[in-house]
Amino acid sequence: MKAVEPLSPRAYQVAEAYNLGEPRAEFLDKKPFYWLSALKLLGLGIFIVLTARYILPLYSGADGLIVVVEVLGSLSIICGFVNVGFVVKQWVQGDPCYYLCAGGLVVATTKRIKDVLLWKDMLGVQRHLMVSPDSSITNAAPDPPSYKFVLLTKTGRRYILEDSIGSQLSYSLMEALWPETLERYLAGRVLTFGDLVLDTEGLRLTSGGFLPWREAEMPWFDEVRGTLVISRSNDTQHWAVLPLHEILNVDLCLQLIEYVLQDIAENAEG
Repeated sequence: MKAVEPLSPRAYQVAEAYNLGEPRAEFLDKKPFYWLSALKLLGLGIFIVLTARYILPLYSGADGLIVVVEVLGSLSIICGFVNVGFVVKQWVQGDPCYYLCAGGLVVATTKRIKDVLLWKDMLGVQRHLMVSPDSSITNAAPDPPSYKFVLLTKTGRRYILEDSIGSQLSYSLMEALWPETLERYLAGRVLTFGDLVLDTEGLRLTSGGFLPWREAEMPWFDEVRGTLVISRSNDTQHWAVLPLHEILNVDLCLQLIEYVLQDIAENAEG
């Protein structure tokens, strides 16, 4: 999935058609057509079958070999037709693409619009660490951590997004939900971000545990392990280490924590 720069005319057309405001980013997963591979499999299968039927019978004692060769040729032909089916399906549906706009996200292909998601339609985004094989086996330098993002909607739909679009979507969702989230916090509401719960008293874990705001340090990401680290002031042990995928809307959660801790610091100085 690659970002399209500059934005295509279609990005502006889609944003205007669905009243989504200014388009911010466009992503396209351009998949190659494997016509050549499909044709090679078909051609190879046909050649093998013809060989089994017209050439091998010229040799005595080749009956058993003929059966085996015909089966292999038939399998090659079947695989060829399956590949042709995938190529035709890909051509009909088009390549996956996404349009990230000021008012939401459009899930589409190059041939059709599949879904239009406003910010209010989204339940949240989860961030998952993609574990790669241990490069120490080959003495190679370790690859930088990569993530996938899972977008959850209020109607129960799930969209799995690559890091390139997922990180931008998570930040845009945070910007869109921030005013309402801050208003709910200031009104004394309890805000749940997956396994982490925030209220006017402090931070809580759904599994148990409470950390008052005045004892909390600013949390930080451990990008290598894919965790959010939360510490208590003047404590050498972490209060909690939470996998990022267990926190819903982690960017929004961190924005609220930073706001509260900064407000406490400013009041202490005043």
